[in-house]
Amino acid sequence: MANKNTHKVTLMQGSVSATFRLNDREYELLKNSERPHYPHFLYNFSAYTWADYDISRSKRGRFHSIFNYHKGDFYWFDE
Repeated sequence: MANKNTHKVTLMQGSVSATFRLNDREYELLKNSERPHYPHFLYNFSAYTWADYDISRSKRGRFHSIFNYHKGDFYWFDE
């Protein structure tokens, strides 16, 4: 049985944003990557670690094509 992408999440880095559909595992790992005491905030290295190791290959490629490591930290929110 395939994982269903049940969570719609928008990631923002400065003025650049993208919406991703995540399965339960990817969503939980994203929440675990947050900075403590600052919900919905990711340091850029945390966001890239999450993208490189915790999401599917197609989502990873899309993430890297949209965002730039040197442009700052990330915010995310559920839609």
